[in-house]
Amino acid sequence: MKLAIKSLKNRAFATTLTVISIALSVALLLTVERAKRAAEEGFTQTISKTDLIVGARSGPLQLILYTVFNMGNATHNISP
Repeated sequence: MKLAIKSLKNRAFATTLTVISIALSVALLLTVERAKRAAEEGFTQTISKTDLIVGARSGPLQLILYTVFNMGNATHNISP
């Protein structure tokens, strides 16, 4: 154990740099995971208020994005 501690003291800069990089990596991983969960919860809460979506034939993702989130373009609108 003494030999390991002595080796770490001799390589203080490399040891410090390694510890800092591991800490930053863990912090980044946790931040990305938290952002992913927040996005999923936001999407789930937004879409849970929608019971039925009626629209012309197009891609289902495009229809949901346009009607629920007001993103994208409406295609093949239904004439009144």
